[in-house]
Amino acid sequence: MAGSMLVVTLTCSDQDCDHEVVEAVWAQEQVELMVCDGCGCCLQAVGYADAVEVRPVARVPLSLAA
Repeated sequence: MAGSMLVVTLTCSDQDCDHEVVEAVWAQEQVELMVCDGCGCCLQAVGYADAVEVRPVARVPLSLAA
C-alpha cells in the first residue's frame, strides 16, 4: 500500500491508567478501533502528525562480487 500515513499519539480514556502510545496508521478510522494494552479501555487521540510518504520498493537483483 502506498500513500501518506498518519502518526497519532493516543492516551487511555481511563483516568486511572497512564498508558500512552504513538502509532502510524493509514486512515483515521483505524484509531477508533484501538484499545489500551494495559486495561482494555478505548484509546483517545490527543495528537496527529503527517508521516513521510510511503512508496513501494522495487526489488533489484544485485550481482555477487567476484
